[in-house]
Amino acid sequence: MSTDGYGGRDVNQKVIVFTNDPENRRITITLGGPVEAFASITPKLVRLSASVEDFRADQVVVIIPSEANHFNIVAAWQVPRGDNAPFVHSLEKDEKGGETVYRLVVENRQRHAGSYYGTIYLSTDHPRRKELSINVHGYIAAPPPSSGTGAP
Repeated sequence: MSTDGYGGRDVNQKVIVFTNDPENRRITITLGGPVEAFASITPKLVRLSASVEDFRADQVVVIIPSEANHFNIVAAWQVPRGDNAPFVHSLEKDEKGGETVYRLVVENRQRHAGSYYGTIYLSTDHPRRKELSINVHGYIAAPPPSSGTGAP
C-alpha cells in the first residue's frame, strides 16, 4: 500500500484475498494506521499568478524534515529547464536551534499570456526517500482588451 502524500493522516485500505477454502473463497482484510510525515512542506503546490504587464510573481515553499527522518537536500532541478523555462528556483538552507529549514523560492519568468506546469525535484540523502517533488502551476493573464471603439 502506497502512503505517498498521506503523511500526518490516518490511512485505511481494504484488500481482498482469494483462497482455495471452499467456505471462504474471498476474505476482506482492512489495513490501516497513522502515516508518519517525512517532512513538513508548506505549501505543497506552487501557484504563480501574474499578468503580462506585471509578470513578477514568486512563492516560497518551506521544507522542514521531521525529527524522525532528518535529511539533507543535496540537489534540486526542475522540469522544464533551460533558458526558456517559465519559472526558476533557488534553494536556501537555514539551521536554527538544531532544526534544519529549507526555503525553496520559485519565481515566474514567463512574460506572455498563458498557463504552464512543471515540477521541481529535490534529491535527499535519506535512504528511504531519495526524492521529493513540488508541482508548479503558473498562469499569466492577458492584458485587458482596449475599448477601441473610436467614438469621440
